[in-house]
Amino acid sequence: MIIGEGMNDGLFVAQINFIIGRVYNIKQEYETSVYFHENHLNLARQFQDSNGQSRAYFILSQLYEKINQYDKAKKYLARYKALTREVDKSTDGKNNLVKVRLKYFRQFFIFSNSESSCRISEC
Repeated sequence: MIIGEGMNDGLFVAQINFIIGRVYNIKQEYETSVYFHENHLNLARQFQDSNGQSRAYFILSQLYEKINQYDKAKKYLARYKALTREVDKSTDGKNNLVKVRLKYFRQFFIFSNSESSCRISEC
């Protein structure tokens, strides 16, 4: 049992799934990484965590591309872009916490198509 499950803290469990998924990605065990990121996504949806959903959509699009499941990669990338636009519209251009977190995520967790690990990039 994960600590967060015992504490009934779903968002904590979601974050743990995200972290474990990242570890498996770095290890190039992409199918296992997908499993944990799908769990993260399901919890983020359950708790209406837009930031978590956005992160999961983006990472899943990259992972599915790496395992040659291009239809799923396109689907998740489209969902990522749609959610990002929705968040941008709902904030009406204001610099709120969600936008700051999305910018942080884009800067530090962008996957390189040619490498298995993440790279730092400026968006």
